[in-house]
Amino acid sequence: MELDQLKNLVRAGQFKAITLDTSIFDAQGLRLESGLLKQLEQFRDSSTRLILSEVVREEITSHLIQKARDAQKEIEKSLKQAKEHWQVEDKKLEVIKKTIFGEHEAQEIVSERFSQFVKVTSLEIVEAEGYVIVGDLIQKYFQAKPEVEVEDVEIEITVPDVDFGMIEPDWMDEEDYDY
Repeated sequence: MELDQLKNLVRAGQFKAITLDTSIFDAQGLRLESGLLKQLEQFRDSSTRLILSEVVREEITSHLIQKARDAQKEIEKSLKQAKEHWQVEDKKLEVIKKTIFGEHEAQEIVSERFSQFVKVTSLEIVEAEGYVIVGDLIQKYFQAKPEVEVEDVEIEITVPDVDFGMIEPDWMDEEDYDY
């Protein structure tokens, strides 16, 4: 199906639900408040429901927290350089840090941002409990060949988890959707 055909079907309300994967959010730089992710607000008062599995929600918030922490580290590194090369006093640096970060932790900020995103898009979170068969999950887990990614000096091993593909059929049956 061509992109224009898909757009027309969406405009005509032919889709009952749309689900998103973490890769969509990552590809958009996790910018919930701008770009294509902001355009998801168009589904707020629409007959098309915007659906996200709890696993994807957790992955997204984890990625957002990491981005926020990375940004904080970069700012603090830059402020340290400013102190050394611009001879900025510690007191002024603390004021700048407090202005930027306040008393908040990355997790708090991410929680607020994601909650606002859920609100403005009418995003529905589908919990895995009640839809995932543990035996299927265990079978997928042990049949998988983990991918190994090298990032700096850390090794990250990725194994399958509960994805929406495991949840979707049962959820759609319960919601009386055809698939």
